[in-house]
Amino acid sequence: MFKNLLLWLVLGSVLTSIFSQFQGAEQKNEITYSQFIQSVKQGDVSGVTLS
Repeated sequence: MFKNLLLWLVLGSVLTSIFSQFQGAEQKNEITYSQFIQSVKQGDVSGVTLS
């Protein structure tokens, strides 16, 4: 019984850790068009995603 409980605790911890990694991975940064153009001219833009 102790092994089953330990297994569930470890599994829950791993799943929580994985879920936390994916929550923080997606960062959205909304800026105005003027700010975007200024950043492009300065060479600060490495990629853009439009949605």
